[in-house]
Amino acid sequence: MRKLVKVGAMFAIAAIMQIGGCKLAYAERGYKAIGSDRLIFPVVLFLEYKAFCEPGESFYEDEEEEYDA
Repeated sequence: MRKLVKVGAMFAIAAIMQIGGCKLAYAERGYKAIGSDRLIFPVVLFLEYKAFCEPGESFYEDEEEEYDA
């Protein structure tokens, strides 16, 4: 459940940054166009993943037990 909240917060922050970036680009250009401002969402998600997730952390299973044969 904790990982789901973490991922949800990461998506929410990235979405807010994307919306703000698109509005700022529109205000700067004066017309709607597709530019590098569309890269805000994936770049922010990547940076959040690198900053907030530990190495080896998986979002698929909560606590996977290692099997020793």
